[in-house]
Amino acid sequence: MSINRRRADRYSVQVSAKLKEELGKPHTVLVTNLSWSGCRLSSSHTFKVGSPVSLEVGRAEPLEGRVKWRVGAMHGVRFAKPLDPTLLDHIRLFLSAQPSTVAERVDGSEAA
Repeated sequence: MSINRRRADRYSVQVSAKLKEELGKPHTVLVTNLSWSGCRLSSSHTFKVGSPVSLEVGRAEPLEGRVKWRVGAMHGVRFAKPLDPTLLDHIRLFLSAQPSTVAERVDGSEAA
């Protein structure tokens, strides 16, 4: 039996952003999944698991976090501090190429 440790509603998004490792240059990434606790993103650059990163989305202050996993071009980032609900809503509703109004359930289906 698989245990899913996600505790936050997750939203499918399509948001272009910049991700920068602690001492590196910023790389353009595509954020594809977002919650208050972290995000999933795609990048042609490989970020090292465990490395501290800074994610720049729109004009908001950079979001500090750490790369938690990587599979091919996909990376998971956990934010150091929970994302403010207002910023989460702004990103998923106004910055995403396809606004995300419905959270994904843990089992992969959409929440009502």
